[in-house]
Amino acid sequence: MHSLRDETADARLAVRALFVSDLHLGALTSRADAFLDFLRRVEADQIFLVGDIFEMWSGARLRWSDAQARVLRELGARRAAGARVTYLPGNHDGSPQAVDFAAHMGFEHKPHHLHETLTGARYLVLHGDQFDARALRSRTMTRVGVRIEGVLHGVDRSVGRWRKRPVRLAERVVPRFHRLMLVGNRYEQRLTRAARGHGCQGVICGHFHLAALHRRDGITYGNCGDWIDSLTALAEGTDGVMRLMRWCPQSRQMTVEAQA
Repeated sequence: MHSLRDETADARLAVRALFVSDLHLGALTSRADAFLDFLRRVEADQIFLVGDIFEMWSGARLRWSDAQARVLRELGARRAAGARVTYLPGNHDGSPQAVDFAAHMGFEHKPHHLHETLTGARYLVLHGDQFDARALRSRTMTRVGVRIEGVLHGVDRSVGRWRKRPVRLAERVVPRFHRLMLVGNRYEQRLTRAARGHGCQGVICGHFHLAALHRRDGITYGNCGDWIDSLTALAEGTDGVMRLMRWCPQSRQMTVEAQA
């Protein structure tokens, strides 16, 4: 693990492809400000929005902010400047509104994508919710989960106003909850089998908010993580190597957590 510190504030890290998921724009818990800072430090030929970019059906009141609007403007500017932007829907934004948004912005919209790296490795790219066997995949239970996460983050903010050291209750509890949901799920196994069925050497997904980049059953499994807690993305560098990157808002640095 090592950090990437730019020499100047305006310097950008050049990558061939950037994969991000689970921004949940419109949700109270979305970290659009952190994602915007990260995005402005990366120059990508291709940007893949790997599902749950918007929070469209959790049932909670949408909280739209200037930072979230700036994210959309930045993505639009990248598209206008020549970057290829592809929108792959998730279970929170698989709706006609997302299709309309992609069309309006000039983004390609498809259920999945086959990405080939500079080294010739092929990756199946999709949100991945269709491979989640858990009962909590139902809309009712997902709404409950979203609201519970919102409460935890709300507690962190409230306590943080009068306590010098942040509580970070959500940061501790939510990832453990997602890991618990993976027990017995065989989510990664289903995705790696699907990748092999498409003749791919790897799979890139989102959905579980647990960033990862490792080998499973001879296939590279990559999860983009999220922009609520983990603040992570996957990127193919100009050398064709896939890397898992984490953004630290405090230091404004990117950390390479793993590579494949």
